[in-house]
Amino acid sequence: MESEKNSLVENNIGLAAHIAHKYYMTLTPKSYFVFDDIFQEACIGLLKASRTFKEDKGKFSTYAGKCIANEILQYIRKQKRKLIWYHLENEVPTSTEDDSLTFQELVTSKRDDVEGQVMATFLSECMENQTKQFKRKSPRVEEREQKIFKLMLKGYRQSEIKDMVHLSQRVTAQHYEIIRRRVRYAWLH
Repeated sequence: MESEKNSLVENNIGLAAHIAHKYYMTLTPKSYFVFDDIFQEACIGLLKASRTFKEDKGKFSTYAGKCIANEILQYIRKQKRKLIWYHLENEVPTSTEDDSLTFQELVTSKRDDVEGQVMATFLSECMENQTKQFKRKSPRVEEREQKIFKLMLKGYRQSEIKDMVHLSQRVTAQHYEIIRRRVRYAWLH
């Protein structure tokens, strides 16, 4: 029984490599993911498939392909979750060690000091660059996002912003999420 499982794994290691390569080529940002880690997850998926496969259910390679893909996707989701929060929760480099501030706090707080203003300017430029890269259907929507982003940088909360720009809570939250994605993308690339 063990020798059968071992031979299934040995005969399908190429399948694991192929699927790992396929997922690796579609990942963003590539600099954060290492192919060896993804291949390792593919091998774990292959091992799990060899343990749980039942011959009356069909071909092993089909079953193993699904197990491998699921294992890789689970790993990617976990890593991307860490990636997003890791960068937003990093401390902003400052000249004094007493004043620790995260990027998340910078975007959501009112800052009067020079370093905070410089970082806010940098984030604004990132946002503008991202806006230029993404094609929008309506210039009006783009203006709204710019206005919301500027209010975010001034430290206003979402509930205050919705009243200022006369939008519903849902639409304001959607703009918030789009802005966050653009800033994260700009920061990572």
